[in-house]
Amino acid sequence: NQGVQGAPAAGANGKVLKYQSISDTTPRSFSANTWTDIGLSINYTPVSSSSKIILTSYLNIWGSSPQDSATTSRGDGFIRHLVGTDVIAEQQALYWGLAHSSTYQHYVTQKQWQFTFHTEYSNSSTSQKTFKVQLYEDTGVMQLNDGPNSNDGVSYFTIMEVAT
Repeated sequence: NQGVQGAPAAGANGKVLKYQSISDTTPRSFSANTWTDIGLSINYTPVSSSSKIILTSYLNIWGSSPQDSATTSRGDGFIRHLVGTDVIAEQQALYWGLAHSSTYQHYVTQKQWQFTFHTEYSNSSTSQKTFKVQLYEDTGVMQLNDGPNSNDGVSYFTIMEVAT
């Protein structure tokens, strides 16, 4: 069983039917307490009506947080994968815990973080579907593909269809 270079393994019994990927380097900011489409969206036509579709998103996030205390020196958010408008999976998977030294009153308030999120979708038709990634900023400041320098990040979204 040979997979596509860079693709996750399909498993001992799974055969890779199709693989599709998209990347994005556009810096994006988010409003707090709002689900935001992040530009990682794939129109996908499955090969089989009885396959498993594995979604993987790799996000490059620049997180910053308030400096006033150790308890607020953090940021967090949620990530979810959708097919059309239906949520496949959602998780509070994004935490950027930022360092605080009570001895020196020093805060590390900005840092680059990478997050990977995997979900599986049980496919039941060969009609075209739109898969996408959304983010929700809860606390702190979240920016996608951004940082102290220009072109600091790239985020990916991949779809791998395997036979079941």
